[in-house]
Amino acid sequence: MRTAAAAIALLVLAAGCGGTGRSTAPSSNERVLTRAQSQRLVDWAGSLRTCLRARGFRLGELDVARTHIEAAVPDGTAFKALVRAGTACGDALGGPPAASSLQTFADHVVLYLPKRCLLDPDVAV
Repeated sequence: MRTAAAAIALLVLAAGCGGTGRSTAPSSNERVLTRAQSQRLVDWAGSLRTCLRARGFRLGELDVARTHIEAAVPDGTAFKALVRAGTACGDALGGPPAASSLQTFADHVVLYLPKRCLLDPDVAV
């Protein structure tokens, strides 16, 4: 059940809990990170990237912005396989940091702290 929830977090949150300028969700839902928050997200994103690289996914270097941590996904990456591997890696790491949102897109993976969740609480798992 936890793996299913993580898969939903990777896929559904892309539509519901914020995003970057490249997604359809407004970037204004991203909090400006404090130094401590940024370090916590960078550490976790680095561990996720390391795990995914060990599974054969060549994500780019972490790009640290004021509101999010992002890694590019190379062209030609099998999206469903990346999501499955991301779910397994995320589970192995204990899930994304508290109150964060991890989203996987065809061209990038992004981790940030949303100002508020836009999902219906009766639908979220």
